[in-house]
Amino acid sequence: MLVNQNGNRTFLPRLRFTLWDGITVLLILVLAVCLLIRPGAVTGSGCVVTWDGGEVTLPLSEPKVLTIESRGILLTVTVADGGVSVTEAGCPDRVCEKTGVIRHAGEIIVCVPADVIVRIPGETAEDCIAG
Repeated sequence: MLVNQNGNRTFLPRLRFTLWDGITVLLILVLAVCLLIRPGAVTGSGCVVTWDGGEVTLPLSEPKVLTIESRGILLTVTVADGGVSVTEAGCPDRVCEKTGVIRHAGEIIVCVPADVIVRIPGETAEDCIAG
């Protein structure tokens, strides 16, 4: 029950769940599940690390720690548990460190100040254009 400005009492109508409400909720749930599954994510078998002084390919199946000095910045690239990450970075913003672990084909870590790129080569089923 509601009391309006004039002091009159009015009742709110009861809201009922309709078929269209159910369909809408179902569609939202299906879309949410599709976004979580990532059907195009293919686990990579190796990663390529490129820097100012060279390039190296590392398998993701073997744990390894690689220390790189590029443009006066020291980076530590760690391969563990089927993924690769930059665990320590000497650059000021450390975005590459905050990227975390990458495991799937097409994923990439970039340290712009050091000019270092860590990527997992391969194709995915997803097409994306950002710009």
